[in-house]
Amino acid sequence: VDGVSIPVSKIGNVALSAFENRKLKNALENDIQKSNKKYIIFIDNIDRLNSSSILDVLRLVNQLANYGGATYLLPFDKEYVCKSIENKLPEKISGEEYLEKIINLPLNLPPIPQSDVDRVFLNDLSEIFKNEKINIKEEEINRFRITYLYYGTNNYLKTPRDIKRVINSLKFVLPCKKNNINIIDLVLMEILRIFDSHFYSGIYSSKLLLISGSSIFTSRYGIGDYGNDKKKADLKLLTQGNEQKEQILAQLFPYVKTLLWNGNREDADKLRKDKRIASEHYFDIYFAPLDNLTNISDEKVMDLLEHSSSKEEIGNRLNRIIKPSNYDAFLRKIADNTGLIQNKVAFCEYLLDLAG
Repeated sequence: VDGVSIPVSKIGNVALSAFENRKLKNALENDIQKSNKKYIIFIDNIDRLNSSSILDVLRLVNQLANYGGATYLLPFDKEYVCKSIENKLPEKISGEEYLEKIINLPLNLPPIPQSDVDRVFLNDLSEIFKNEKINIKEEEINRFRITYLYYGTNNYLKTPRDIKRVINSLKFVLPCKKNNINIIDLVLMEILRIFDSHFYSGIYSSKLLLISGSSIFTSRYGIGDYGNDKKKADLKLLTQGNEQKEQILAQLFPYVKTLLWNGNREDADKLRKDKRIASEHYFDIYFAPLDNLTNISDEKVMDLLEHSSSKEEIGNRLNRIIKPSNYDAFLRKIADNTGLIQNKVAFCEYLLDLAG
């Protein structure tokens, strides 16, 4: 505005002098009247600020809102804003009472139907899979539908912003991890990581409890009824007795079904081949930093198998990925993907030479 100079550093400072206020108000109103236009001013993302900043914005709006020709629109989560500013207000004034003094015409929008949220999220998820050239087996699609829709994982997503948070996270993580994990497990775990960090951290700390067949189960839980009772008690602590969380956990870790409801044990080899989080060979990858996914990447093994035309080529590629610490993991991945070996004779000969 011509004739009014206010440093940027003062924009968030509502303690303007009476003179500055009058000068700013008069200058703005004159310009608005000369333009012969109505102005609508949007102030978005208020509910992303901390409590002090929220209060600063509301006070500033209160000072400027009566300027002729200007209308202010402030979309925000009322419950969150009220709760955030209450500890900054004088005693006996609630956040809701304070907002009523500033907001002249509140418009309470109804919640978005969960079915609409689910539809948008699933469409966006399909688009990511398409862009990343990820094909999901029908069996896995059904498992996701059951876990997301029937067992209530979708309850974590309520708004378009929630959808965007998950989709943006997957756009970042999937290109790095898609060849080393089970896609459905990763999507479910990302939802938990974003919206239920306590539960997510509890899963990370409960590997020995959640994975069947680990060689260290006995030393921690013992055997027989006592061991099972202790495991059940730990599961209750992990899920906080929440049945929805128990069901989500059971879809991620089949051993939970066995423990709680005497379900059939899942084949450990199948869990490994499907790269499930419930496999002790893949569990840690889901929580690993992106620059340190695993000692031996599935992607590198696939590349080796598909470019194994001669012993020399096999040797050059193998020497770049195999170490004494990952022989066992390497051989297991080879056994799971023998159909991809380009030259099986040359590959076997090289492995025999290596063993000799």
